Amino acid sequence: MNHFHKYGYYLLSDFFTQEEVDSMYKADLANDNLTISEIYKTAQVRLEGLLDTDLLPNFYQRDLYRDNEVEEERVETASCEITLTFTVANNSNNWPIALNTSKGIKYINTDPGDALIYKACDVPSSRVRNTFNDMQIQYNMFWNDVNSEIGSYLRHFNQDQRINMDFNLNEIRNQSGDKLPLWDN
Repeated sequence: MNHFHKYGYYLLSDFFTQEEVDSMYKADLANDNLTISEIYKTAQVRLEGLLDTDLLPNFYQRDLYRDNEVEEERVETASCEITLTFTVANNSNNWPIALNTSKGIKYINTDPGDALIYKACDVPSSRVRNTFNDMQIQYNMFWNDVNSEIGSYLRHFNQDQRINMDFNLNEIRNQSGDKLPLWDN
């Protein structure tokens, strides 16, 4: 995981078993949020072990991509500090995600079972025009590291309930002298 800490991304081959991928696909077709929620919790436990830290759960989302779609380059909000993205199904070739890293643009494919972990509020992402397939089901799962500046902020202000995480980390850093205060809890 040194690569993740140094460059902000890492491809986790076979992060999910084929049985888990099949379960996600069936749950997706049936709109079974309970199964997807359990997969989210399983992914969190695995990531905590790989990253050697505790994670604060935020949310997950499903995206259905179609042919000819484009995703413009963007940096995510603070709720996406630790992002896990993975393909559940497609009808042809995988549509790669492009990360604008310190090593240049990296195009990364996640075959079903593989997962890309990246720091989405620090590493810009995009996708070129989708000429790879007619349909792709992708899940994105989001957490915060309890030991990060965002995690510290959340622990301090969110001890009893969820707060709105839809804020831009760079705006907060600029307003607070480029560093979020770290509180002890």
